[in-house]
Amino acid sequence: MPQRLILIFIVVLLPHISMGQTSLLYTPPDYKAIESATNDKKKETYYPKLLKRYKANDTSLSKQEIALLYYGKFFQEGMSSFGKNLDLNDSVNAINKKETLTDDDNKRLLDLYLKQHDSSPFDLATLYRLSDVCGKLKDPRAAAYDYYLSMIMRTIVSTGDGKTKEAGFHIGSVSDEYSFLSLLGFKFGGSQSLIGSCDYLTVGENDYDIKGIYFNIEQILKEESKLFGLDDLSKNTIKKMKKADKKEKDKKAK
Repeated sequence: MPQRLILIFIVVLLPHISMGQTSLLYTPPDYKAIESATNDKKKETYYPKLLKRYKANDTSLSKQEIALLYYGKFFQEGMSSFGKNLDLNDSVNAINKKETLTDDDNKRLLDLYLKQHDSSPFDLATLYRLSDVCGKLKDPRAAAYDYYLSMIMRTIVSTGDGKTKEAGFHIGSVSDEYSFLSLLGFKFGGSQSLIGSCDYLTVGENDYDIKGIYFNIEQILKEESKLFGLDDLSKNTIKKMKKADKKEKDKKAK
């Protein structure tokens, strides 16, 4: 991982989720406001305008604009949280299996990663790989990918503390859950559970005594239901989750 990213993650992000630290302030995304801001053609926050700047590697995009892009994709036609040109994975893996990579190998990887980035522009793993390979090739685009990766990580961390299902990190895709752990230097503990509207991922042994992290996936569930034509089922499932959460809270309150 590039040294400047390591500094950001260790100094800024890790203390936020460490069980031994006081949680920083966080604010869950206001999805209604995000949908309104990104669908208003008269505003500079109109999604196609922001996306055009993002794809042009515009590092003047603010944290707020990055948040609108990352979470606003849930309300855009043609934007999906599922898949990132998975058919390219075999080609990527074949190159990465080599003991030593040449510049030509890295250039080929860059081309493959750019194709994956085009289909899933906010995928954390792809952004990291682009940052890494551009750094090796001394490609100036490395700075933009570093910036986007760190800003998206900061955006996610600002939405919760990951310690409970009520304060789960709002995540843009299931694959980003695993990338998030990896970028923080954690190993996946091997267990994933749906608890309420959150995915709970266990974490391998670490210096922070973190056993697991909650990720809020309510928007992903809604997107999944639309994708498979299960809108009514999704709504009922989410209602049941909320009722179960309320019952649990009521029990604790007594």
